[in-house]
Amino acid sequence: MVKAKIVSEYKLPKAGNTNDECEDAYSSKKTRQSLKVFVADGATESSFAKEWANLLSNDLTKIRSFSLRSIIRRLPKIRNEWKEQVSNKPLPWYAEIKLEKGAFSTIVGLWINYKKSSFNCFAIGDCCIFHMRNDEILTSFPIEEEIEFSKNPFLVSTKTDDDDKIIEHFRELINQKIRKGDYLFVMSDALACWFTNRTKANDKPWEILIGFTEDSSNKSFEEWLKKKRDDKEIKNDDTTLLTIEIS
Repeated sequence: MVKAKIVSEYKLPKAGNTNDECEDAYSSKKTRQSLKVFVADGATESSFAKEWANLLSNDLTKIRSFSLRSIIRRLPKIRNEWKEQVSNKPLPWYAEIKLEKGAFSTIVGLWINYKKSSFNCFAIGDCCIFHMRNDEILTSFPIEEEIEFSKNPFLVSTKTDDDDKIIEHFRELINQKIRKGDYLFVMSDALACWFTNRTKANDKPWEILIGFTEDSSNKSFEEWLKKKRDDKEIKNDDTTLLTIEIS
């Protein structure tokens, strides 16, 4: 039997944007038996993507399994909540047109079962989970190669038009064993791309991220991220990182 603890959590906007403009979202739900974590990345080109990403990540903490069926069943409720949130906002005509096209987001979920010493996870899009043990990445999910981040990811929409395609893009892993001393990293795509690149180059990027768990503020991570963006090592995009320690 294991336990899990979120030892650091960071969510930062693109350089030049305010925290309120960040379209990433994350949520977690902890019980005596498990820990659930979600990260969603709202698509900037869509309208009210921040609201959609927030609703997705928060509502999915209520699902009882990580099956595709369970997730699809919750979408109508989440979509209705999104419509209620945005329908009363006064908008210029061009924003009304954009709103009609809906909002879009990727989503990744992690569910750690303490008694079974294992985790299940799912992803739609390019937010990622990495499982590290003894200085080795055992799992890179759902993306394993840096080049895959250059593709346009499938996005969960507030519209029903592409619901029949969700099954094609739904990825899952079940019953992944974990041990005391393991770490799990959940992150949005810009940071995940850097992490994948540095891992493939035989660096140990997890050492850097674990180092930020000792900081009680955002400052050291924010300063490090700014430098990586300035050096063009990490794309200037909304960035979320959750570091989870298994004990």
